[in-house]
Amino acid sequence: RASAGELVAVTGCLGDALAGLEILLKNLPFNRHLVMRLLNPTPRLKEGALALKAGVKCAIDVSDGLLFSLYLVAKASG
Repeated sequence: RASAGELVAVTGCLGDALAGLEILLKNLPFNRHLVMRLLNPTPRLKEGALALKAGVKCAIDVSDGLLFSLYLVAKASG
């Protein structure tokens, strides 16, 4: 459960998977890193464990977009 005034943090690069999808769908110049971010996402287990130790109370996957994910956390937290 999140509370007003808490810090929001992100690990990794936002948009990499979407860029990989765009490359494949639109036949754009190939970028292996971006396509692999789409096809083989990396779970952030180490970062999650460190966040838990630091006192983080909630986390969410943001692959559907940061703003939408923040909305979901806010809604779930009342």
